[in-house]
Amino acid sequence: MGEPLNDEEMALYEARTGRDTLPDGPVEELVCISGRRSGKTTAVGTLSTYLAALCDWSDVLSRGDRGVLPFLAQSQRTAKIAFRHANAAFTDIKALKRLVENTTAETISLKNGVDLEIRPANFRSIRGITAIAAVADECAFWFSDETSSNPDREILAALRPALITTRGPLIMCSSVYGKKGELWEAYRRNYGADGDPQVLVSFGSSKDFNETLPQKVIDKAVERDPDAAKSEYLSIWRDDIASFVPYERVRACVEAGTYERPFDYSHRYVAFADPSGGVSDSYCVAIGHKEGHRTILDAMREFRAPCDPEDTTRAVCQLLSQYRLTTVFGDKYAAEWVSSAYSRHGVSYRHSELNRSEIYLSALPMLMAGEAVLLDSDRLVQQFTSLERRTSSSGRDIVDHTRNGRDDLANAVAGVLALADEAGPSREQIQKLENLAEERRERLIRSIV
Repeated sequence: MGEPLNDEEMALYEARTGRDTLPDGPVEELVCISGRRSGKTTAVGTLSTYLAALCDWSDVLSRGDRGVLPFLAQSQRTAKIAFRHANAAFTDIKALKRLVENTTAETISLKNGVDLEIRPANFRSIRGITAIAAVADECAFWFSDETSSNPDREILAALRPALITTRGPLIMCSSVYGKKGELWEAYRRNYGADGDPQVLVSFGSSKDFNETLPQKVIDKAVERDPDAAKSEYLSIWRDDIASFVPYERVRACVEAGTYERPFDYSHRYVAFADPSGGVSDSYCVAIGHKEGHRTILDAMREFRAPCDPEDTTRAVCQLLSQYRLTTVFGDKYAAEWVSSAYSRHGVSYRHSELNRSEIYLSALPMLMAGEAVLLDSDRLVQQFTSLERRTSSSGRDIVDHTRNGRDDLANAVAGVLALADEAGPSREQIQKLENLAEERRERLIRSIV
């Protein structure tokens, strides 16, 4: 924070940042990427204490306004770790203790008008604050937020304006994960000499930052799960994990303002369901049809848990009847009660020949080419863009939601896209019909001339 570096510190700076020149002043963003047990959370807690207690923010805070230093993480429990390190400093150091006005389980209020707070990593909850700095802890894992409507991109986009008037730093710290999300983008764009001068990225393994970490701990972890340990301790980005489909591609498929399409006798509809016992997962269904090159989503429903599976199945069948459907397809691994529950309402439940990953991979070309037409649903977009694609040991692609994530609605929609595409004419057939129509048009023109 403005102190000159000695030769040893400068060598360490160059090794960890890939840069041979120091910033001209405080940077806008500090990105600390290191392995587990490297001490990054302790360091960030200490830095937060310095920023909150030993820096004067009075010239950038309006009268009656309090500056906030939020600690954000994937969960409240994770955010509390860095917060506790800061709290320990205000508890154990007498000079800092005198600065404390009040404390609660989630807030340290200082007499200088600054509050250190644990805040949920949610773009809605951080709007309106004036932040003197902000800590984004373990942000590589934010993309799997269980609400499926709160991506890391939106959180940081809402947070950055809160730092404009104070010019305080955004501090991102995390171990690595897959090559996706805001942490990966910050590393890809800004690590090394060619990066943005206002974004300083520090990168290294667990032992690069913490030489006291026993090597045998790392060796055992690598032996148990090589891929996970290499990312967690050696800071090797995982090549076996990637985003399934880019956000921009999915958003481009959405027909804004269209939430459901009415029944049309000229269309051949199909339906796909993702049933649930109603305890933890949502019960979802989607209806769609093929129209030329495009596969169109007409209706979808998500019944969130907890819900009664019998009542939900009845509601699904009522929706199917609106589109004159007496058959619904679904996961072949569905419980035995599913088929009988549908049959009681005169609907046949048929198992899809594709497994979950194959369903997603079948829908992917339509999403990438813009040939899928989706309904306007932020939740659907987020579930699709939160999916991960990884390669199994057998070489097969596996597509699934992230840890603590949800994909029930996306699974039903992907299923109906794949089903409608298969039920409709092939691209070759469509092209043949279009060519035939063009030939007829040309013959008609020649006959007139």
